[in-house]
Amino acid sequence: MLGGLVACLRLIAAGRTRAMKHVGVCDTGYAVVAAAQGLAAMNSEIDAQYDKEYALIQLIEDSAERQSAMDALNARYNENRRAAAQEYAALLADIVMPVWEQEDIQQAASDVDLLTQKLREY
Repeated sequence: MLGGLVACLRLIAAGRTRAMKHVGVCDTGYAVVAAAQGLAAMNSEIDAQYDKEYALIQLIEDSAERQSAMDALNARYNENRRAAAQEYAALLADIVMPVWEQEDIQQAASDVDLLTQKLREY
């Protein structure tokens, strides 16, 4: 699935985290875009495989056998899409969390919360 892309981006993120005090927001943005593109490519591959298998299943003459094959195909399809989404979510957590946990980002979040509170009071 996304395994190769996930492994590659995790290694890059881990290396950057160790090598730099701060992971660049721009670099993180590129990694997020690459992850989204990887997920889109994986979903396209899953959809194409589904279409191929669906076409073959439609050739089955026995309706019970055809329905059984469709049920199995749909279960595999749903599992593959779920697995891809879970890998994508885990990858995003690996990419985004080091940036989010940086002291300056946390301070900015705190400042925005304080500003929001003051604006409500106003």
